[in-house]
Amino acid sequence: MSVAKSVEEMIESRPFLSEALVKNLINFNHLAAYLREEIERKIGKEVKEPAIVMALRRYSEKIKSSNTKSGLSQMSCSLSLQTNICDFNLKKNLNVLGCVGDIGRIAAKESKGFINTIIGNKEVAVTLSSSLKDQFEEGLNPSDILTYSEDLVAITLTFSGDFLATPGIVFQTTRMLAWEHINVYEIVSTMNELTFVVKSSDSPRALGKLQFLTLQSVL
Repeated sequence: MSVAKSVEEMIESRPFLSEALVKNLINFNHLAAYLREEIERKIGKEVKEPAIVMALRRYSEKIKSSNTKSGLSQMSCSLSLQTNICDFNLKKNLNVLGCVGDIGRIAAKESKGFINTIIGNKEVAVTLSSSLKDQFEEGLNPSDILTYSEDLVAITLTFSGDFLATPGIVFQTTRMLAWEHINVYEIVSTMNELTFVVKSSDSPRALGKLQFLTLQSVL
């Protein structure tokens, strides 16, 4: 394995380090000294720090270029906010799936409220408007509920094109929220929409960061 390849793998396995390189927050010489021992173990021989510095500089330029050419910068998008959201994580069983179907029909009939469902192999996540909570919960058994969270908001990015076929958008948005230490309860995507469910107390910061990305996309 080359020094360059080793450096690339190590940076890619550390998202915050990659972000710091993009933001020019890291001294290459200090980082090279920090990574040197691990790189030598990976490639099985002694490595001089100037070689690591050169590899870091080249990789930094590569990811900066990739960030500039990201899919988000090539399509326009708008931002919307849905408040008073709650989130259930449930065991996957017939009763839960029946309740999911029932609340979906209620929401569709009343043409109001926010509801998203993710059905996994063993668990089901349901994010919905707090106004629908009681109707949904009354059909559940207490043992069905793994976790419950409330006082959430759903922030939705609506894109002008098919973002699912555009690399880099989910990474760029999630890393921005992670950099701000914003916990994401759920991520929901459709063909042209990407929704993040976060605590209402985190929503001002999340909106600010995502708004910055939407402004970048139209510049």
